[in-house]
Amino acid sequence: ASVEGKNNEDILGRVEKYFGKDVYGVKFENGRKYRVNAKLLQHAAPPELESLKEPKVEDVKEALAKRAIACQELRISKTTDVSTWNYHSVLAWLDRINMQQYRRHFEDERVAGRSLLTLTAQQLLN
Repeated sequence: ASVEGKNNEDILGRVEKYFGKDVYGVKFENGRKYRVNAKLLQHAAPPELESLKEPKVEDVKEALAKRAIACQELRISKTTDVSTWNYHSVLAWLDRINMQQYRRHFEDERVAGRSLLTLTAQQLLN
């Protein structure tokens, strides 16, 4: 998608998230992320934008079922290889250690075990 910037020039970026009320999260080529009103988006296909909105009920049910299975199957010991966890296991671990406030971000970014092990403090702050 592109957004008309200052001096009437297009700024290229990728629509990544829907925040509601026709506001989308856009990551621009310079790496910065901004919330942009849909009226300012150009060249973004309507189906692309619609797919970022609320998931279908079936998708929500499936995600909840996967979450429940991941919570049941999550076994942590001194020999646990966290790098083998999928993102559902990481989310279950966040629930288990009472860090649910980070759940949405980890879910949006699909943080799996291998990524979890390489996260830096700076990445966690962003």
